[in-house]
Amino acid sequence: MKKNLLIIAAGPDALFQEWGEYKDYDFDVAIIRWGDFDLKNIEDAAYYESITGYKFHIIDKFRKKHDISQYEYIWCLDDDCISTWDLVEETFKFMKDENLDMAQPALEPSGCWAWEQTKCVLGSKMRISDCVEIMAPIFSQRAWQVCCDDILEKLPFGAGYYLEGYWKAKLESRTGTTKFGGRVAIIDRLPVYHTKPATSPAEWAARGLDAGADGRYLVAELGYQLEWNILETIPDHD
Repeated sequence: MKKNLLIIAAGPDALFQEWGEYKDYDFDVAIIRWGDFDLKNIEDAAYYESITGYKFHIIDKFRKKHDISQYEYIWCLDDDCISTWDLVEETFKFMKDENLDMAQPALEPSGCWAWEQTKCVLGSKMRISDCVEIMAPIFSQRAWQVCCDDILEKLPFGAGYYLEGYWKAKLESRTGTTKFGGRVAIIDRLPVYHTKPATSPAEWAARGLDAGADGRYLVAELGYQLEWNILETIPDHD
């Protein structure tokens, strides 16, 4: 077992298939396909299996099936993000060097993004934030245990809308520092390119699906509101 874990819930067009080999890096890769299709570039995956459902139900079933408590950091990356294995390893190192409990890579502005806060800021190393979005969150092991303790299986749909507010509350990260003493950040130095727009609740509804049920459950029933603040921008002088 290596130091860190990258989890990708993958569809047939998952972009990691074109990134090349990854066996020599200091992180394990978990590829979880959500349907009946073949994937390439899975020979060196530490975990490769099929689990049906939507992203966060898939992640919940995976984490209950495997003991991943020895990993220092766990990254759940959407399969339509362009990155490289080098960047993945650098990002894990950045998490440790900067004492981050929860973070995400910034998004290239020329790609697709849903939240203004996630757009990469030129000249910034990272921005201290009170939460991160659901597309590419990275957790320290201690934050992972708190953020994924029992909530994922209870999401009505599994897409995870408004999970950000739940994570913020559980980590008590209103000041940009969690209850464990680590920080929360958007990493501008190591951005990824998101190739597709996020599927909106209206688009899900057009397919006869109610992704907004997750948000209603988290906000209306549990009271976890989503308010996202950037607290500090740290210049990149390195």
